[in-house]
Amino acid sequence: MSLRIILPAESNLPDSPIENVRDFLARSEAENCQREVIFFDESLTGYVIYSGDRAGDFSVYLDISIVPEEANRARFSNLHSPQRNHTSPALSTPEPEATEQPNSYSILNSTLTGSDIVYSGEVLAERSANIVDGSSSGIEVSQCIVWRFNIPIVYPRKKFGNPRVKVSCYLNEKESSSSSAVNDIEDRADDNALTFVESASLPDYSYADKPNILEELNHGVVNKDDALMNQKFEFYEEKEVRTNPATHSRTGTGSGLDRVEENDVTIPTGSIPSQPVHEQPMHISGSVSLPITVSSVIKLKSTKPAGRNNILLSTLNIEASEEVQKMYTKKDNMYFNILGLSVVFKAGTIEELISNEFPIRFKLEDSLNLTYKLINNDFLDKELKQQDGSGVQFTSTKPVNIKLTLQVQKKCEGKNEFTTISNTIVTSWNPYLDFSIIAPPINSSLKATAPTGGQIGPGGSLGAIPTLGSSGLSSHFQTSPLIQSQATFGAKLPPRKAALLSSAHKQKTSSFVDVNIIPSINNNVPSSNISYSSQSGGNLGGASKVLNSASSVTVNLTTSSSILSGLKLTFIGKLSIQLGQITTWRLQAINNSTGSLNLSLLVQSPSSQLGSGNNASTKSYSHSNLLLNYGKTDTPIIYGQGQLQSLYRSLKVVKSGVIILDNDIRLGPLENNSVFETEIKLIGVSRGVFNLDGIKIFDTNTGDGLDFGKLVEVFVV
Repeated sequence: MSLRIILPAESNLPDSPIENVRDFLARSEAENCQREVIFFDESLTGYVIYSGDRAGDFSVYLDISIVPEEANRARFSNLHSPQRNHTSPALSTPEPEATEQPNSYSILNSTLTGSDIVYSGEVLAERSANIVDGSSSGIEVSQCIVWRFNIPIVYPRKKFGNPRVKVSCYLNEKESSSSSAVNDIEDRADDNALTFVESASLPDYSYADKPNILEELNHGVVNKDDALMNQKFEFYEEKEVRTNPATHSRTGTGSGLDRVEENDVTIPTGSIPSQPVHEQPMHISGSVSLPITVSSVIKLKSTKPAGRNNILLSTLNIEASEEVQKMYTKKDNMYFNILGLSVVFKAGTIEELISNEFPIRFKLEDSLNLTYKLINNDFLDKELKQQDGSGVQFTSTKPVNIKLTLQVQKKCEGKNEFTTISNTIVTSWNPYLDFSIIAPPINSSLKATAPTGGQIGPGGSLGAIPTLGSSGLSSHFQTSPLIQSQATFGAKLPPRKAALLSSAHKQKTSSFVDVNIIPSINNNVPSSNISYSSQSGGNLGGASKVLNSASSVTVNLTTSSSILSGLKLTFIGKLSIQLGQITTWRLQAINNSTGSLNLSLLVQSPSSQLGSGNNASTKSYSHSNLLLNYGKTDTPIIYGQGQLQSLYRSLKVVKSGVIILDNDIRLGPLENNSVFETEIKLIGVSRGVFNLDGIKIFDTNTGDGLDFGKLVEVFVV
């Protein structure tokens, strides 16, 4: 007789009555069909298989425990006591070498009933020859019962390293009518006689002297003079129970309880029905232990676009956990199959910026990014409550309900087919988003620079994340005066004229004064000073970049006209990066000023280079352009030669050899005389020497910012 637990690797095993049980048993016994690992939040499916020569009314108790690896090595005693009647399965006391009660590790107890049976009947099995009892080999018929169970695997009460799932089952046979008669005799007691019943597992003991049943009442006898009070309470057995054939000797030490060798208690013949050994109640057990780990990791990153306090842009990142990545390699061809993803925001509205259709399948070494736009409607309610004077407290943190459903699959070699090796994993997460963060104001230096595309920003085959430079700030850029006057007049210009007018009056606002670049790679080579001056003549602040080594670039913002004075930015990393490879730089910000800063590093497309390489002024446009006849659409626009050249250069596509994969990097809060460190990722797309034009640093509290990307040069090899 045997009882075993099968946890199949395939999830499409039958949940209805099994037709071909021999194929099912053969497939379940194969080693490659067994589970190797179990995941949290998984709906685990398994089978309990009984094989034996008896068929009866069985009940199966199932216990699921998550134990640390150290406790799993220890030997626990039976989790259920088969000799006792259980109303619900419970864990018993472990052996002395076990350090903790296994009760603290149990997460679920269940009883498998007749409704869980998927097969019950006879099976033919090959019997091998046994030298001990002299039996020969051949075909034997055995009884087989298969129970199916489906249970959720939840997280344990406490966290510990290297957890394992221990699935234990215990089969108890319900008592028959003969065993019930035995219990009736055991429980029956006469007022004047005491009947002892022989036990199969416990030795027979009997009192050497007749016990006084009322001895406990004699503790109140204290007065020896009073005859009534001196009388003791006594009650003995009136009938002695002795053996019928003969009396036998009794051994003992006179301590009260002696071992009865032959016995001088009698068991009336025929009072206990005889019961063969093979009809005794049967109690067998089985267990299996497997490692358990977290399948996926969910991250949620949020930021606010400039000037919008009731909006959050949140990016949901789904990737495999570190344990799963260490467990499987690229050769294993393991995949995540996202069956469904539900994101609910009850405090407002939520919109997915890039729509996706499920299911989505991707490799374990990849990640999936989904971007959402969340609008908090409670901001309007807050303003109304302040107006009507109600004292209802406003909460700025709002929950988001995320429900992820996935499966782990393996790709078949040489085929475009996938085998599901896990059951459905349903993960629920309810993070809180904080809308109290003040959105950065719209800086004037950022308004005039309109992004030309999405080349600076993360991209991927599994869903790109829109950058703030291309989506979040695009609705806040100011238009040129001519376009504003055109809207005032209520007339419409052709698209070509509107684009020309808009491009002709763009002005470059960022400027740098006295920028010194000091290379110090070779001390024998004298340093050279290079000065830059702004074309517009304005002075938004000076910046200095010192190249301390081949792998460090420092930018000092030392002007006193901005709140950024005293800020020191250091880029630590390789200045020469490989083509097509992602390089990580460490960005270190040091605040040497007297005030605190809350900085944000923003990446935008580089501004148009108007008038570069010549002295043509972009402001000297022809006055005849203002005398347009808005009723006609064929009136030509008159420009000078310098204006046409500047306009031609501005319309050319700006090529960039370096793409920055991070955007809206928050630095701070950065107190005075403190340091903040973060990371940025870059990738080179073409060989050459390029600067990081488009990087802007600004304070989110005041809106003061500066473009310093031209000061940092990168070599792509």
